[in-house]
Order: sequence, then structure tokens, then C-alpha cells
Amino acid sequence: GLAVAAAECCFNPEGLRGVIVDHTDIIRARAARETELREDAVCFGETQSRVLISVKPDHKEALIRLAQKHSVPFFQIGKVSGANLEIGDKIKAPVEELAAIYRNSIPKRMKR
Repeated sequence: GLAVAAAECCFNPEGLRGVIVDHTDIIRARAARETELREDAVCFGETQSRVLISVKPDHKEALIRLAQKHSVPFFQIGKVSGANLEIGDKIKAPVEELAAIYRNSIPKRMKR
């Protein structure tokens, strides 16, 4: 889902990045046309046919043109910013803590 995909995007090999997703309304409205989708399903569901990408601001217009050229729906739902993963008013967590959980959960479990 969106929360997991966004979190994984925060764990950049060049350094941790924060993400602010402040347009969950666009996602829910789009998904509602396909099926009824609860807010938790938007964040954690594994539905198909959605892609989350990020580009540098100076490449945004080129990406929009490329998406339009190939008739691919495109919506800006947030931005890379700060040190937290923020999704609407429901999720706000420090990326550093999320990265530690992500990297250590399987090794920690294997030690049991």
C-alpha cells in the first residue's frame, strides 16, 4: 500500500528522506471509481496498478509530458521533505525509526 511504498522510498541509499503525502483525497477518489476502498486499504492494501515515483523538482515537467504522451494517469500526491513519513493526518513517524525497524525486524526475529 501507499504507506509501505512511501516508507521504502524514504530509505534512500544516499540518505534517509522524509515524505509528506498531503493529497490522499486524490488517491481515494480515483480508487473509489474502481471499487470501494477504505482509508486503511489505501495505506496498507496490495491492490494492483498503482506506482509511486519521485523525481527531482526540475524533472517534474518532463515526467508529466512523458506520462501524458503514453496516456498514463499522473497525480502529484506529495513531496520529499523533512525527516518524517507523513500521510494525511493519520500517519506521522520519524524515518530514522522506520528504517531501523525495516532493517532489523527479520534479523531480530531470526535470533529468537
